[in-house]
Amino acid sequence: MNYTSQYQKTVKELDRAFSLYIRHRDSTEHGCVCFTCGSVGYLEEMHAGHFISRKWLALRWDEKNVHAQCYTCNVTKNGNMKKYTERLVEMFGSEIIKYLFDRKSLVATHSVPEMKDLIRKYKKLDIVPKPF
Repeated sequence: MNYTSQYQKTVKELDRAFSLYIRHRDSTEHGCVCFTCGSVGYLEEMHAGHFISRKWLALRWDEKNVHAQCYTCNVTKNGNMKKYTERLVEMFGSEIIKYLFDRKSLVATHSVPEMKDLIRKYKKLDIVPKPF
């Protein structure tokens, strides 16, 4: 396997591990809770919604930039950004918005070994499924 295909495969694997971790992190005993509207759904139905698009690699796997979202908020409402902003400020304080936008343009390079380390981290942190 050449490096490019190995890199792309590792990115996908990290995306899956990180997404599952985020959705577990944002769950209660009743189900996975949408960060922006508060609706509760099954883990499999929820998304790991990015405040700043995951195309910005410096924030793609940033836990403060990613929260569980329902399909409606993440897709239909394009992230429900007004509410997402309000919730981020409630949770982290107003400085979080500047922090995220400042980090957005950082050049981020993740080697395959670094991403594999992150995969192990998120699989290890993955919370045991809650009964609901």
